[in-house]
Amino acid sequence: MKSNFFLIPCFYFCIGIIFNFLFLKFSQKEIAKWTNENIAKCCSSIEFKWSLLNILFVVYFGYEHSMNIFFLPDEINLIKELFRGLIICSWISVLVVLAKIDLKTNLLPDRLTFTLAIMGIVFSMFYENISWIQSLTSALLAFTFIFLSIFFLCASKSLFQKKRINLKLNLLGEVMYV
Repeated sequence: MKSNFFLIPCFYFCIGIIFNFLFLKFSQKEIAKWTNENIAKCCSSIEFKWSLLNILFVVYFGYEHSMNIFFLPDEINLIKELFRGLIICSWISVLVVLAKIDLKTNLLPDRLTFTLAIMGIVFSMFYENISWIQSLTSALLAFTFIFLSIFFLCASKSLFQKKRINLKLNLLGEVMYV
């Protein structure tokens, strides 16, 4: 029993390192689209402090989660809990990678934010209080709200720029007539 209690946080430790590496490399191409190649390599490089932060969060979760796993009555619930733990472990890794990228570039790659949304929907399938239909509906509503907000901001920005150009032309016209 004690050996299994130690194996589960070690399992999360290894999974946390793998997820951290994968998500860093996964975001490099998209960061290169918005910035130059040097910044993309810097953001996707493995740094000790960010890896340590990821490992600390993942191992702490693995320790807390392993305490709950031992009270499960059957093996199906154990597999379900381990899969739920993997989803949360990958969620933590994505959040740490997003924090690193955001601090360095002030940008969040779409690949990783969509990955978070997909993980949320998958996690809701294993969480009994929220159905996957409710989760999918809330994700669609959230993305619709974000899309409409961006659309209206861009439309209002172009409208204000057109008014500003017309105002400048009017001022130039008045100066010419004086």
